[in-house]
Amino acid sequence: MGDFNDIRASSERIGGFQVNAHCTRWFQDRINEARLTDLGSKGPSMTWRGPRAMNGSRLFKRLDRVLANSHFLNFFSESYVQVLPRTEFSDHNALLLCVGAQVNTMKPLKPFHFEVMWLGHDDFNRFINDSWSTQEVLETNLATLQQNIDKWHKSVFGFVEKKKTKLLARLKGIQNSKAYPFSFLCRLECQLQSELESLLRSEELKWF
Repeated sequence: MGDFNDIRASSERIGGFQVNAHCTRWFQDRINEARLTDLGSKGPSMTWRGPRAMNGSRLFKRLDRVLANSHFLNFFSESYVQVLPRTEFSDHNALLLCVGAQVNTMKPLKPFHFEVMWLGHDDFNRFINDSWSTQEVLETNLATLQQNIDKWHKSVFGFVEKKKTKLLARLKGIQNSKAYPFSFLCRLECQLQSELESLLRSEELKWF
């Protein structure tokens, strides 16, 4: 699973010069020799975007993929690959490997994650002090703090998560469109990428 830096056929590339049939055949032969199967993908067909050429055009390729052997396919028969939206932080789309249907309908418990952006908020230190009791043992304080900080994060930074989710959903729709990349969607994508970058790099929230 990852970037193989090769394509299997001319259909896995948009733009550029004529595809080298020898190279595509060589890559496909190596896959066949290893007895691997390409799982394909759902979402945008091209997973890599090249730099802009002198004439303004770009080269797109499907360089990222998941190859599996028969043992994997037998054990994870319902597995599939989802191509996630590409952002300006990388020239590749990320891949998400889903290994099967969700059997357990109960919502899994999420592990606690510390967010760096919390440190940039003016009320964070006061919030920590107010949530910590010197009368309680360490385990109780930590459990209480986790519950309180989850609520505080949603109330203070919830709008950021919602806006980021909305921008990523729009980018996914654009990159999955058959009219992309030869339409006005390219300009719209640049606009949305700029909005997403500004959101994540905001000095006020101090994500980094």
